[in-house]
Amino acid sequence: MQVVAAIRLREEIEGEWLLVAGGLLSVLFGVALLLRPGEGAIAIALVISAFAIVYGGLLIAFAFRMRRHAGSARDGVFGSA
Repeated sequence: MQVVAAIRLREEIEGEWLLVAGGLLSVLFGVALLLRPGEGAIAIALVISAFAIVYGGLLIAFAFRMRRHAGSARDGVFGSA
């Protein structure tokens, strides 16, 4: 669909080759998964687990930042007695 969209939008947008490249890359990835489903499943599991680790780390960092922010907001509301 990306390749078709790029061809149809050829005169409307610049850089449509990026859309074609993304579509072709998706097709190649799909073919690779069909030819070697075991390795594809392992690769997808690794990508998902890497995402989960990075996302979890970001959420932990955000939680610490919010905790620090909540402490400073509490001091601002009640004053420092």
